[in-house]
Amino acid sequence: MNSKIIIISAFVLGLTVTACGGGDSSSTTVDTTVSLKLDSTTEAGSSVNFSALLLHPLLGNSSNTTGIVLLHGRGGNPDSAVVRQLRKDLHNRGFITLSIQEAVPATYIEGDSVNKPPFQAYIDDINNNENNVFPETYARLRTAINELESRGMTQVVVIGFSMGSRIAAAHVARGHVDELPIIGLVGIGMYAGLSDPDPLRTTLTLDEVSIPVLDLYGDNDTGSASTAIARKAAYDSGSGTNYTQISLTCDAGLTTNDCHKLVNLKGTSTSPLEVAVSNWIANL
Repeated sequence: MNSKIIIISAFVLGLTVTACGGGDSSSTTVDTTVSLKLDSTTEAGSSVNFSALLLHPLLGNSSNTTGIVLLHGRGGNPDSAVVRQLRKDLHNRGFITLSIQEAVPATYIEGDSVNKPPFQAYIDDINNNENNVFPETYARLRTAINELESRGMTQVVVIGFSMGSRIAAAHVARGHVDELPIIGLVGIGMYAGLSDPDPLRTTLTLDEVSIPVLDLYGDNDTGSASTAIARKAAYDSGSGTNYTQISLTCDAGLTTNDCHKLVNLKGTSTSPLEVAVSNWIANL
């Protein structure tokens, strides 16, 4: 899609609209981020105003009816690392993208990246019978998909980064009820945990996923790279037949955490993350 970059700032339908300007990609439609407050109670959730960021080509004429829903990493928000780059890039390639705020364990604040919940808090959330994070985020995902349907979408791809990839995989396996078809699952920086509330076990989750999966990770992301074989084996043991695994090469000297976030591999339309994800979606 070849069009000029147009930067705008306006109020649309009473919602504040701020320009993104297409800075992460070289070819754009009109990049306009709309901040939404959505209500998960319509899908048996508990939040009446969870945050989401929508990118819709307000002045474009895209006929694409595939929407993208994105889930951020642990302690993140709808515009944090990895989902920020992908929501903008995929929009610039003609998709409507909706990045949502995930639920967090009790006593933690959604979107607080300074005091983000440790992984153990998610395990405790299930083991202590609170079990809020996964069911509530399922409800938010269903709400997001309904929002995309109201905007003319007929199918969706779900993308999750880190903890978001675990929740996205579990949603496809267990939380996907009465929605538009989910035609693909992208898990970035997925781990295969050894803990046993099963919604946190990526391997157990993937053997219940039958749709196409893209499993993408940095080569020095130890937790993800060391469990890559286990994840593929889990998927292959189920009914799925389309599993793609891509290892991206991080710069030498990067910490495991920086490689997990793919810090040197994202940010432009020609960066490895953006190219790998967009090419895979285009071939669904």
